[in-house]
Amino acid sequence: MIPWWATEFGEPEKAGVCAAIDARCISQGKVTQEFEERLAEVLGVPYVICTTSGTTALTMALLASYSGLGEHVIVPDRTWIATAHAVMMAGAKVRLHDVDEQGLLPDVERQTFTRVLPVNLNGRLAVCGPRDIEDSCQAFPAPPRGLAACYSLSTAKLIATGQGGFVATRDEAFAQECRALRTHDVADAMVPQILIWRRWGYNFRFTDIQAAIGLAQLERLQDRLYNIGSIHALYKVLGVPVLDSPTPLYNEILHPEPERLRAHLLSHGIEARPFYPPLHTAPYLRPAHKTGYSDYEFPNAMKFSKGLFLPSGPNQALADIEKVAAAFHDFR
Repeated sequence: MIPWWATEFGEPEKAGVCAAIDARCISQGKVTQEFEERLAEVLGVPYVICTTSGTTALTMALLASYSGLGEHVIVPDRTWIATAHAVMMAGAKVRLHDVDEQGLLPDVERQTFTRVLPVNLNGRLAVCGPRDIEDSCQAFPAPPRGLAACYSLSTAKLIATGQGGFVATRDEAFAQECRALRTHDVADAMVPQILIWRRWGYNFRFTDIQAAIGLAQLERLQDRLYNIGSIHALYKVLGVPVLDSPTPLYNEILHPEPERLRAHLLSHGIEARPFYPPLHTAPYLRPAHKTGYSDYEFPNAMKFSKGLFLPSGPNQALADIEKVAAAFHDFR
């Protein structure tokens, strides 16, 4: 079976995990700090705050920058549902907006109580304002362009720690707020002088085991970027109309009959993942005064709802891509 996503965790990751365990400081210790510093170096920013997931990173960043209650956040209708859930967890209200012809949130008006959350899907960059929070969970290593960018470290990402995520920013005060939210506003529970309950927070801490895996993966970052680029280029050469991307984490194809194509590929021993449904199809994201949305209110998002993620990932074999292309062209 050719998997839809292929990545490796090898001996360097194992050695790093063992070293973190032997150091007997597993929860957010020196290895996490080193990982944050390396990520900051790659992105060209002074501050990175690691946390439990990309969703948590978005929630934390929104809480650190927004007043929350009463605010509206404009979210593209085409994104993974976690983008909207992060807005809701931060106490704000989701306002859905159709995407442009590239499948991204277009330039929209920024108002006092209406914020914008650009989503950089599959390495393609949406319009970003100077104070925006970016959902860059699928766009590493693109650096933040607004106030901050949030990234995912889940398994199907360029750099993976199993689960995890991080916030990257150039704003020192914002970074301090994120760190405060991450650990109940307690930098070090062993120092009595700082145990003053200044503000509320959460337990959004990272672990040194995850950081050790991430450091090992970062050592192979350039190889991984080269590999995903080679896979994408091979699909193109073989005549598979995958969507363009400067950093093609996934290989996406629009198709009018995605389920029939997926069944055909599966019969040839090939996995393919269906596209996410548009967010407006989630009943809890509809405004209270509407019983439902018409698909015609989100024509571009609907266009991007029919398609598949073809086999991708930094360790997908090129020979397997040739098999996928042959099966695709055999589809009738």
